[in-house]
Amino acid sequence: MNRFVPILIACLILCGNLFGREFAVLVYNVENLFDIDGVSRFEDYRQPPEGHYGPEELLNKMANIRRTLEAVNDGQGPEVILFQEFELDLTPLGTPSASEFLAMTEGRSLLTVLGEDPSVMTLPVELLLLKHLEDHGLTGYHITKPDSYRMEDHTPHNNVVFSRFPIKFVRQRDLHEARDLQVVGLDVDGRTFVVLTSHWKSG
Repeated sequence: MNRFVPILIACLILCGNLFGREFAVLVYNVENLFDIDGVSRFEDYRQPPEGHYGPEELLNKMANIRRTLEAVNDGQGPEVILFQEFELDLTPLGTPSASEFLAMTEGRSLLTVLGEDPSVMTLPVELLLLKHLEDHGLTGYHITKPDSYRMEDHTPHNNVVFSRFPIKFVRQRDLHEARDLQVVGLDVDGRTFVVLTSHWKSG
């Protein structure tokens, strides 16, 4: 994960200069964090009997992501995370909000919930990761992602922002044959801090 260190240090310095306080912004390509809803454009991330990617594999990937986040802020994780390569949810109907999902699953771990309620497997992976982080004490994140219905090019992935600061606005810009650009305004102590996250097409 050393490739993230220069970005993280630069952001810490920038944020400290702008706002008189330090906070961490981490840019993190998670490399194919896919959900387990049984629908996938990639063979490697299909569930049995077509593939071998299930709850155990997903939980292992999320545990590795969590350990990376715990390396920041003495185990508390960064205040802002710009994630790349979350699966673009292909079964979006009936998806609860982040707060609704956390309320529905309060007092139960993600592992328990997946075993008790198979319908949870149809939820987008960002909700499952949020719950996993909550289970391990990395709490207080708000989530924003592009609106898939506005995307000109439906790539397999999208970018997702996790922020402990309130989200003031979200804007979305089409990028040809790439994941849509997100422009997100965060409320940091009453001032607007804008982050942009994208994932350019290889080559």
